[in-house]
Amino acid sequence: RLAPRSASPGAVGYPLPGWISGYRDIGISGYLVCSCPRAPTTHDPRLTTGTQISPLRFAMLALASSGVLLSAAGMVAVLYAQMKRGWGSAGPASDPKQLLPVALTSCGWAALYYAFLFSQSAATFYTFLEGRKKKKSGDDGKAPSFGEVKYGGKGTKLNLSMNRTVGNFIEQSIVFLAALWMHAIFVDVQTAVKVGW
Repeated sequence: RLAPRSASPGAVGYPLPGWISGYRDIGISGYLVCSCPRAPTTHDPRLTTGTQISPLRFAMLALASSGVLLSAAGMVAVLYAQMKRGWGSAGPASDPKQLLPVALTSCGWAALYYAFLFSQSAATFYTFLEGRKKKKSGDDGKAPSFGEVKYGGKGTKLNLSMNRTVGNFIEQSIVFLAALWMHAIFVDVQTAVKVGW
């Protein structure tokens, strides 16, 4: 919708969804101004609270954040389905249908994996946008590019922690999935599912 008439001509505002309000510390206010050639002539808290952001900044952060939320919601949904269906039969699987609880556990693993991936992307977007915003200079006096932040070693401790989170998760996933399925097939389905979660 259009911004209030008190705002300068040409200013177009879009209210942000409530779940994005948690990003106030990185410059997202309760209102998004796409273009504002002149400062508002009348004080309007929706336009002056926090830092105004560009559509690019909003889109990058919203894309990664929505991915994290959807992945987390998917994991919760899979866990709910697992609890409704049960943890599986005792003893080794003697029929492929008995492995369905193990498949649901694997889906929960996949949802967590994508939650970490989207968190990694969100950290990269945030560092890149903050570099542009603050004009943090690299060796050539310019703000780091997106590629330099993601691959060139110009990220922050936040990027390092998220990169290691994804890396460590992948490193352990091969052993985890192999042990999960082998235990269900040869030892006990129920124990494999419970320990898997």
